[in-house]
Amino acid sequence: MFILEKNFMKKIVFIFSSLLLLTISAVAQTDYQFTFQIPNANSTIAAKVFFLNFEDGTAQARLRFNSPINIDSTLIDMKVTEENTDAIPGCVNQDRLFFNLQKNQLIFGNDSSVTLPQYFCFKKNTVTGFFEPLGISNTIGDCHAAVTPFTTVDYLEQKNLTPDFVLTYFKNREKFYTSLFATKTRALTVNERNVKLYLLVVANTFDDSIGKACAKDMRRTISFFKDVKEFLGIQFEYDTIAGKNYNLTNVEKGIEKLRSAGPNDIVVFYYSGHGFRQNGDTRRPPYIDLRPNYNDNPNNLNTKSLADIYATITGMPARLKLVLGDCCNDLSKSYSIKAKAPSQTKGFSLTGSIQNGADLFLNANRASILAAGAEPNQRSICNDDFGGFFSFNFLKAIEGQLSFLKTNATWDKIIEETKIKTRKMSARVDCPKPGNPQGRCLQMPYSEIE
Repeated sequence: MFILEKNFMKKIVFIFSSLLLLTISAVAQTDYQFTFQIPNANSTIAAKVFFLNFEDGTAQARLRFNSPINIDSTLIDMKVTEENTDAIPGCVNQDRLFFNLQKNQLIFGNDSSVTLPQYFCFKKNTVTGFFEPLGISNTIGDCHAAVTPFTTVDYLEQKNLTPDFVLTYFKNREKFYTSLFATKTRALTVNERNVKLYLLVVANTFDDSIGKACAKDMRRTISFFKDVKEFLGIQFEYDTIAGKNYNLTNVEKGIEKLRSAGPNDIVVFYYSGHGFRQNGDTRRPPYIDLRPNYNDNPNNLNTKSLADIYATITGMPARLKLVLGDCCNDLSKSYSIKAKAPSQTKGFSLTGSIQNGADLFLNANRASILAAGAEPNQRSICNDDFGGFFSFNFLKAIEGQLSFLKTNATWDKIIEETKIKTRKMSARVDCPKPGNPQGRCLQMPYSEIE
């Protein structure tokens, strides 16, 4: 791993109920309602928007207003993408965030005489660090373009999504509405509730350069899989190897303990720390660096290939086996870099699907999955307050597949989403190179699925 400046914090919390329609709290989606005035000839049109801002820089908006040539309401579905202003002169590290608006579909009404806004603008709150809604604009210019402020801004919580409110923006046959209010029928069987999830977390928390980021990854991973346990109603057991206990011997002992998992159980091995390529080993996964003190042991002793760990765990009888390594996969001896971290907005509750959870974690088709932070000759990026880019995106991708907005959840989709988001996030990080002082990083997670 190599590390970024401390200016990026995320919170991932799950809230669960005993009903079959369960709720997962997430930063994956922030919901707002804005009101504002659309300029129109010599007057303005009052408009309101339901805005769903997702974690990956995309969003969805439903825009509603009364057309001046039609007394009936108009409803428009809009596709929204975060505008990366870093490439615009004078915009790097500015305190504004723009979302480009594109008309996707006219749901009903008439918009032929209306000039729709082209951008929503958010402004960074210097106290909280969150980007908060500011207003509308028809250009981003030099990222100091004139912005017409929103008339009102409402942050929406689960309790605000009543049937009457949602019907303002969605028809009762649309998935967003039915997923919120339709009765769920999926429940776990007795055998499924007896499944146990075994988690082994290994984190290099004492390292001076990445220890804080690894500690963040460790806490987040344990919390996440505890929440998966609560969400599904299965059993859970975990162990950690970190701090003064961090060494190869203890890791091998921890892996051996995973053999107690039965044929219906789940095994997860997670590593956050330094990684590298070993000369002469052409296998694609990295070696994980289990040396308690790098400087005292420069000859690559007390390390282990993630490929060997995967082979060992794949041979266990569990139904689902995950081997995850957030670490570099190159020959570099340098582990530190300073760069701008991605933007963040506030989050709120989503509703999750038990069926999707069962498709992923309780599937009758057995699966073994290896996922590492980077392809060979690439580095894995982290941040003290944010943790590893790969770890964050992988867990968020699982969370996204659990959402009621998804169907037919699969690990292939999770891997693909993790790769896309990690690569996009890394491309915003400065990685100067000889002859290319403005170069950007490239991090593409590596994966195998059996």
